[in-house]
Amino acid sequence: MHIRFTLTSLFSVFMLAVPAAAQPFSPEFLDDAGVDPAFEAEVVDPLSPPELVEIEVRFGESLYDIARWSGLQMEDIEALNAIDLRDGLKGGQLLLLPLGKDDFAQLQSRRADFADSRVDRYMKRRGGLADVQTYRMRTGDTVWDVARENGRLPLWVVSAFNADVDLDRVGIGADLRLPVPGDSVEGPPPAPHAPAPATPIGL
Repeated sequence: MHIRFTLTSLFSVFMLAVPAAAQPFSPEFLDDAGVDPAFEAEVVDPLSPPELVEIEVRFGESLYDIARWSGLQMEDIEALNAIDLRDGLKGGQLLLLPLGKDDFAQLQSRRADFADSRVDRYMKRRGGLADVQTYRMRTGDTVWDVARENGRLPLWVVSAFNADVDLDRVGIGADLRLPVPGDSVEGPPPAPHAPAPATPIGL
């Protein structure tokens, strides 16, 4: 049996054996912009700006905390947001952070773990969590006054129990969830002492 090879067949076999990345350049594979679509997704611009996300500072959080959770340097956060390390952060303040999607999710997870742990430690010092009550804001109320008059609560504790509420913009009629520490619950009055039996005189 004799096998005949033509130039066309030999070229076809050669092209199949050569990896696609090593095949010779051919203009017919370029798109309208002159870029090969097969390699377009792999091109990364080293000068492209990092992805930025915006977070709202919660009461009790510090710049050190946010830097530690995000893996960023405090000085970098300071420079990006034009703030001073000596001023500290305030609840409700907005910060920009150069974080991708996965890093941002990790930051939020660490924030939640920290908040839960901090609240647990605080409530244990106060005798545990006795109850959670709902308070409806009235005319003249401020969150600070309500927190002070209902168990002397720090604002960061109130914020932790109202994560979906902007405490700087709480209006009349809004409901706040307030934890009731065990040491603020009045116990039952002590039972009266029974009078001692009278002792007959002269016996």
